[in-house]
Amino acid sequence: MGLPRFPPPLPPSPLKLIENSKKGVANLSNGIKTIRSGIKTLSDALHVESYSYVAPKPSVAQSKPLSGASDVATVIPAKVIEVPTEEETVKALQDRLREQITGAEDDLVHKLKINGKACTCLEGRHNVQAKALAREVMEKDPDNPLYQKVIDWFNTNEPIMTAKASASGQYDEKYIVMAGELGNFRRALTKALGQASPSVIQPVADFLKEQGK
Repeated sequence: MGLPRFPPPLPPSPLKLIENSKKGVANLSNGIKTIRSGIKTLSDALHVESYSYVAPKPSVAQSKPLSGASDVATVIPAKVIEVPTEEETVKALQDRLREQITGAEDDLVHKLKINGKACTCLEGRHNVQAKALAREVMEKDPDNPLYQKVIDWFNTNEPIMTAKASASGQYDEKYIVMAGELGNFRRALTKALGQASPSVIQPVADFLKEQGK
């Protein structure tokens, strides 16, 4: 015997379908509200804050971007530094050398004394500076023999250009002669600088005149 046959179930009525749809929509809406409420609660618990990004302003050192590279800063060329010419350097060193020689010349005119008391005027001062400048300018003006003569002169006479030698009194006249020798160097440098050579050390001239020199 076969199984009894039953008629297929009848489809739900349209009104029932509409009612079920409304319930589904209501349930979905309630679910969404629940999710939003949960997100807000979580956000409040974590103190999450939102920030807006503000692009930084370009610095002064930046200029228009290079082609195809929007964030590359243009290299600012260094300022050109003007340096003295070789001739200007030689003239400046000659003038400084002349100043040191003039200072030593004046000390010798006064017989290495201040108020009649022996001084250390030429112990590690004008003589050291003069020799250093003579060496420096000689490197830039090697054909002028004057600089080596200045160095040799100081090296020869330094042993008696001390306070002890001055206090002895035995070199007083020699100091005046030595001042005249330095005066020759000073005048040669003044001539090299293209200037007139004033007679600034009158005591030397007076002494040499007295000696018939």
